[in-house]
Amino acid sequence: MGVAAHAAASVTPSPLDDLSAAVPGAQGKTWRDLLSQIFPDITQSPSPPADVTATEMSDIRSIGDGDESRIDCDHKIDLASADARPIQLGDQHRWIVTLTTKDECVTPLAMFDGDGKLIDLVNAKGDQHLSFADDYLRPLGPAGALVIAWSFHDNSNESYDDIWLILAKPDGFSEIGAVSPFGSRDCHGRFTEEAVIRTAPAMPRIDVEVTRRATKFAKDCVTKRGREVVTTFDGSWRWSVKKHAYEPQTRELDLLAHWDVKQF
Repeated sequence: MGVAAHAAASVTPSPLDDLSAAVPGAQGKTWRDLLSQIFPDITQSPSPPADVTATEMSDIRSIGDGDESRIDCDHKIDLASADARPIQLGDQHRWIVTLTTKDECVTPLAMFDGDGKLIDLVNAKGDQHLSFADDYLRPLGPAGALVIAWSFHDNSNESYDDIWLILAKPDGFSEIGAVSPFGSRDCHGRFTEEAVIRTAPAMPRIDVEVTRRATKFAKDCVTKRGREVVTTFDGSWRWSVKKHAYEPQTRELDLLAHWDVKQF
């Protein structure tokens, strides 16, 4: 299969700390050179705390449950954070960059080549909130990587999560699939669903386990009645050499999703 893709930790300090800082290995390019391909008029205030703002954004396509209607940036875009990670995809060096804004009006996910040229730019935000965990970028086989984007919102009694699995290849991003844990609480009981995603750097396979925990309440809506019921649901996505794509083997996860929709 060849050498597995290799991802490094995020660069420190953040690209937003100093836009004039050099991008490692990018032929004298600065973070301003890279990020201005996303935000053409990006600026940084001269005194600390150095606010980074823009009023323009390049064309961006949506991925996963990303939705253009969720892109709601007004005249000023206030950037809140940026994370940049180098990764080797086959024989190609790439940078994966995630950005957030203070008002969550858009959550760009970008890929740059080793010279700092923008390869792909997508909007992953499809719900009220979107975040990337510390280990959101994972090597996946010889020339690919997994990007995990967590989209979510809560109301008074329920929580809705969509965990999108996004494939990063040297030419850009594409969707693999999603897991949608759900949670609910009322006077009769409570249940939660938690997803664990497992990958092996040298194997083009993604395993997912969702654990559902259900508890019933007594008439006072607080006292637990009986034992907690724990159920697990498993699924996976496996690389098809013939189809050059990940194929889902997610029957149990699909049944869980259908049950959640039917019940709630």
